[in-house]
Amino acid sequence: MSSEGRTEINAATPLEAVSGHGRVRADPSDATLTQGMERLSEWVDRLGFGVVLLTLALLPFNGYSSGICRGSVFLAIFIWALHCALRREIRLPFSGPHAVLLVYLGLGIVQFLPLPFAVHALQGVPSVIQSDAGVRTWHWLSIDPPATREAVSNLAGLVGLFFAITYFVYSERRLRLTAHWVVLIGVAIAIAGIFTEFTPEQETIWAGSRFGFYFKPSLYVAFLEMVVGLILGLVVAGGITRDRTFLYGFFIVLIGTDIIVSRSRGGIMVLMLQFALLLVLTPSFRPRHGTTESNKWSRARTIVGGLVIAAGIVAGVVWIGSEPVRSKLARTSLEVEAFQRPQELPTSRAAMWRNSLSLLAHYPVFGAGLGTFPSAYPRYDKASGAFLVAEVHNDFLQVLCDSGAAGGILGFFFLYYLWRSCGQASRAQSDFSRALGLGAALAVWGVLAHSLVDFYLQTTANAALFLVILGLLMTVSGQDERLTGAPALERG
Repeated sequence: MSSEGRTEINAATPLEAVSGHGRVRADPSDATLTQGMERLSEWVDRLGFGVVLLTLALLPFNGYSSGICRGSVFLAIFIWALHCALRREIRLPFSGPHAVLLVYLGLGIVQFLPLPFAVHALQGVPSVIQSDAGVRTWHWLSIDPPATREAVSNLAGLVGLFFAITYFVYSERRLRLTAHWVVLIGVAIAIAGIFTEFTPEQETIWAGSRFGFYFKPSLYVAFLEMVVGLILGLVVAGGITRDRTFLYGFFIVLIGTDIIVSRSRGGIMVLMLQFALLLVLTPSFRPRHGTTESNKWSRARTIVGGLVIAAGIVAGVVWIGSEPVRSKLARTSLEVEAFQRPQELPTSRAAMWRNSLSLLAHYPVFGAGLGTFPSAYPRYDKASGAFLVAEVHNDFLQVLCDSGAAGGILGFFFLYYLWRSCGQASRAQSDFSRALGLGAALAVWGVLAHSLVDFYLQTTANAALFLVILGLLMTVSGQDERLTGAPALERG
């Protein structure tokens, strides 16, 4: 130290700290404590990732998925807070879809909060609640506040799971583990569904109280559609090693067969759409080291492989029994006729969509409230009322009925960010990331196409897997960055 009081720092002595009076030997116990905190932080981080994988395994348990999702999110929040405390910094994933989901959740909260003015007048509808002289009456945007509170609670669990996925699944190793874990879950569901097809009528496998698990294959069609899309991307774009290609091809045949024998016309449509999209999108997601000639051979192999898989699925359907599938497809003409004469078939999709548009016209700005469709729809239903209509068989239209133009605007931004993420994923650095991006794109766009004619995303398990795959897509696209600005795949 010089006479002017300046202190020289020797980089060769890292355990020496600088004080105003010269060099002070740092306590070695401080370094040991820091290393211990870092090691504990790593274990907490791994625990959070384990909770995510366990949640994915438990979500398909129908009837319990909402509670499982909410409980897991509470645990994930605690682990996240502990992890941030150990690292002495707050890190939170944030991107366009995160913002849209949070705003939509906020809209739902506002819908069930009591407000001291005639809120329905905001939507051009006279208030149905009249105030007594001198007494202020509170009003709600939702026509059924308890139902909206329940829906908001479920939505909060799903949003929390999306945040957990984008926080704890950040490295390529964890991306691989999560993707393969989702594939194995889908394979297990497909096997259970095929076993169910061989059980006698009215004796659905695992439907008894002994197991406490009711399995109905048609409930998992959208779940399996997303798994098939994920596998297709991994196989075609080089996301798995060649020795696993035949195994994963067999998985596609197995799951595709289960989708078809579940007699879902929308599921069959989505399978065909995913194969078509595969041919269109593969050139954008192909490995970068390939030459023009090898890329041509790659497309040829994709076409041949697709034909082989399609033949395997057809063989599986014939083996199990194709008569129920043909009977269900034959009824498609009735649905088409219903669009021409909806008044003659009041329980058809065409009639439900027409009635739902009347509902939307009554609550155009903020909708009738999240989760209120079963309560709001009967007023506009022209049928006898013998059948309860809890969903409109069109997820996009149901979002509009629940949240009006406000929800429609948020939905537009959500789809925009999703489209942009797919483009960014095609420019990812590693071959696996691009393959996962292709699989995720096929999965999410496939189920969104199915949502035009069905309501599978109203089911917690399907919505959760949709957000999980979207989270993987956000990670590989590079949009998901921590508050420190470091890309997710580079987080240590």
